Amino acid sequence: MEVASGERRDPLDETKEIVSASGKRAFVYLSYVSEEHALAQKICQVFEERGMECWYAARDQKATLPWPDCVNEAIETSRFFVVLLTPRAAKSKTLIPEIKTALHAGRALVVLSIGDPDLSPGLENELIAAHWMTVADTTRHKDIVELWRLLVEIETGAVIEEDGIVEAPPGLVDPHSASGILVHLHALVGKINGRTTYKLNEREKLLIGRGPAVDIDVSDARVSRRHAGIAVKRDPIKGLCLKVTDLMSRNGTWIRYFREGDAEFSKFLENGETTINSGAIIRVGSTDIRITAAHVPSNLVHLSGTTT
Repeated sequence: MEVASGERRDPLDETKEIVSASGKRAFVYLSYVSEEHALAQKICQVFEERGMECWYAARDQKATLPWPDCVNEAIETSRFFVVLLTPRAAKSKTLIPEIKTALHAGRALVVLSIGDPDLSPGLENELIAAHWMTVADTTRHKDIVELWRLLVEIETGAVIEEDGIVEAPPGLVDPHSASGILVHLHALVGKINGRTTYKLNEREKLLIGRGPAVDIDVSDARVSRRHAGIAVKRDPIKGLCLKVTDLMSRNGTWIRYFREGDAEFSKFLENGETTINSGAIIRVGSTDIRITAAHVPSNLVHLSGTTT
């Protein structure tokens, strides 16, 4: 809905070339009116910090492509069509045509309803199949993170709660065809710093330890600087799996989990490796970290996340 003239500059332009979605496939198309430009920019920043590329007109219009073609291309190549539905947006004459384009392309519709927009019968009919999230007049950072969570849940089938990711129902995503594993770390005892949510592709790793040179920085004097690693590896029988390796740490690494039909099972790693499932608890030093995970379908873009 934003009318991009190609002359407006955006702070994000300094780090990302202005291209259309065909040049750099966006995962999310943001539909908004010009009055909500600042909110669209904020959503884009939060999403892209988590690896979810966005397309919004003030930044991504391609100067060499006519405006209607540019919008249609962006909608058709994105995975999600997200509407910032404010009272002003509900009155926009271009909103329904954009939604029709998205529906025709099979895009997933998500509505962030802000305030109390008055929907016309035509607009209400077009949004029947949309996923809705409603917030007050002022959209907070927490609300934007919840919107990001909603998109991840829709795409993966996983339910993300405040303390982690609940694994998707068995069989929803085949571990053999999955492109990676969405991993969330939650400190049950102790404290971890930095990012807590990652999408790991095959052979990608996370390093757990103490200090700035690791991915998961644990505030624990009993934790070695390079203590343990989490990696995604492909097993010929099980498909993509999560592996935990102790990296010759001073105090070793404990793994606690439940095996099917068994009581709680604990395993001590000392410079060794083991496979874990969602829900396993890793003890490094005096810190307990619960790992929750969901296999990611092959059509999901990279989702590395920051703390929420």
